[in-house]
Amino acid sequence: MSFGLENSARNDLSRLGQRGRLGYIFFTLQAVVIIALVGYLYLERKSTLSADGLAPSGDYQAVFLNGGQVYFGKLELGKSPWLVLRDIYYLQTSQTLQSNRDQLPVSPANFQLIKLGSELHAPEDTMYINVSQVSYWENLSTGSRIIEAIKKYKASQ
Repeated sequence: MSFGLENSARNDLSRLGQRGRLGYIFFTLQAVVIIALVGYLYLERKSTLSADGLAPSGDYQAVFLNGGQVYFGKLELGKSPWLVLRDIYYLQTSQTLQSNRDQLPVSPANFQLIKLGSELHAPEDTMYINVSQVSYWENLSTGSRIIEAIKKYKASQ
């Protein structure tokens, strides 16, 4: 009969050990999920821009993207993590840009301001840009050559 008591005690200890291991695994999984959630929320908040950094409505910005493209337009805060650019223009050069060291830099006279929408695929004049693709943006002053070219373009329409 003592053999039966030993087996019973051994089974109770075994079950307690399994419960302890399962409890530990469950606790560890909860901790990992909580840490991941806090990290995600921190990064999401960090990547969300505040409206304080944007220019007043009606002003133009130069938006510099990670791939080297630059667009000019009216920048708005979209639904996170998106920015919305409207009334969009970009620069196009009349000659091929080379990275040859012997070549002189391209002068500003070789650039032409292009209104978005005149391309073959005729995009709408609104661009949704993921915040992660923006290197930085600058507010354009009223005396900017870009602003002068935009005013000239609008006057001719």
